[in-house]
Amino acid sequence: MSETEHVESNTPRVNIEREVKLLAPPELRLPKFDLSTSGLVGSPPRKQRLVAAYFDTSDLALARFGVTLRHRSGDAATPWTLKLPITEHHNTVTRSELTFAGTNRHVPAAAADLVRAYSRSRPLVNVATLRTTRFTIDIHQPTGQHVAELVDDTVSVYDGNLLLKTFREIEVELLISGDPADDILSTIEHLLLDAGAVGDTPLPKLVRALSPRASAKPDVVVKPLDGPHPSARRLVRHSIAASLVQMIRHDAGVRLGDDPEAVHALRVATRKVRSHLRTFAPLLDPEANRSLRDELSWLASSLGVVRENEVLTERLHQREPSMPNGSAASLRRLIELLAQQRLDARLDLLADMRSPRYDRLIDNLVQSAHQPPFNTNTKPALRQLAARVGTQFTAHAWRSLEHLLRAAGDAPSPDTLHEIRIRAKRARYAADLIESIIGEPATRLSDAASSIQAMLGVHHDSALAEQWLREVAHTRTRRDRAVEYLIACEQRDRGELEEQWAHLSHQVLTDKKATKWLRSNSGHVRRNP
Repeated sequence: MSETEHVESNTPRVNIEREVKLLAPPELRLPKFDLSTSGLVGSPPRKQRLVAAYFDTSDLALARFGVTLRHRSGDAATPWTLKLPITEHHNTVTRSELTFAGTNRHVPAAAADLVRAYSRSRPLVNVATLRTTRFTIDIHQPTGQHVAELVDDTVSVYDGNLLLKTFREIEVELLISGDPADDILSTIEHLLLDAGAVGDTPLPKLVRALSPRASAKPDVVVKPLDGPHPSARRLVRHSIAASLVQMIRHDAGVRLGDDPEAVHALRVATRKVRSHLRTFAPLLDPEANRSLRDELSWLASSLGVVRENEVLTERLHQREPSMPNGSAASLRRLIELLAQQRLDARLDLLADMRSPRYDRLIDNLVQSAHQPPFNTNTKPALRQLAARVGTQFTAHAWRSLEHLLRAAGDAPSPDTLHEIRIRAKRARYAADLIESIIGEPATRLSDAASSIQAMLGVHHDSALAEQWLREVAHTRTRRDRAVEYLIACEQRDRGELEEQWAHLSHQVLTDKKATKWLRSNSGHVRRNP
């Protein structure tokens, strides 16, 4: 199958599922849903018998992250379903539900692709079969609007023909959104709790079925920097794990391709872990650290081509209302050209993300989140408090930025502005990392660095846009006034930003409150070359 076919064929149907999950004892009788008790109307229950085969790695890597992939027979829905968690709160879980066609002989390629960040090189196998007796009640408002679906499931878990356990679970899925949705869900939940249902952590059926194995810790765990005295060792582990979890969570969104923010989020997470590895370089083995950062740079570059195309496309759309008369067709051709270039860049990105090299990168980051490649002579430093060591490294990142700001003056070159932006991002990420243990001073420093990063990010986007437009103009045989107008707009916008630059730079350099804590708490940090 070609890359184009992989992207466009077997496209899953996507649904955002928001539901309450409750456990129920065998003797529980469902409450009646009528106008006198709830203001809602319930239909007579419909009975079904369902058989679901769940697929996962042999060590349940998907389930341990809250992800489930199943093939189910016995209903009219598309048989394959993949559920990816979005948020959890109390008994309520919000998940992205994707459905696929296909037989139970093979996991659909599109589904396997979407869980690759979790499975990597490990094959997906049938790990359990669940046989469910389901009673479904449709819940309506008095107006007749179908607002929720309640399912009462008695689940039997089998390993082959061997019955392992049974449990009863009630799910209420909202079918509407907006202001009334929360009240309706709360009303139904309280009726069920009053009838004897039990609130519990909203676990997927497979996790409940195969606990404790399926409820064990996932491959990567982000341990909060709490407790009285977290160590520097924990800080480094936390820095890698937190960014890696974000990489894994946003991987599927990039592969789906329907949300531009997924590419941005994965790129930010990739850059952040790379920045942390650079910040903590004095504590890490130089060769292992350099190898990880090189591989992260490879991925970030591939993501960057797609993301920069998305940003440029948005810039052109924003210019549309102010374009000169008669330039609509030219602007449309530019946007169409960007669309084709984005497709090509996306195919290249997906080829990278489907490669053994990508699997190895995630595997190596997982290993590093558990056991970072510490330098053998840094044990004393790793035993120091995270607050002290984190402050030292944040101070180093800030001093590097501060030095360049002072040297650059009021009218730095484009290359210098680009380097300032990189150093501002590094200082911001370092401050963000210790914000939970330092508090307001780290927040203030992060805000200062973020203000620089934001302005120079827009400046960088404008410079890339002008460069692309000039490349297009170079390929044209005739003068294109629309392209010339767009180039002039980018030059004007950058000129306005550069006029504001001196004020922002001075403001940051003279904000003593943002840096006083660094000067009093930082020590000398020896950096590896």
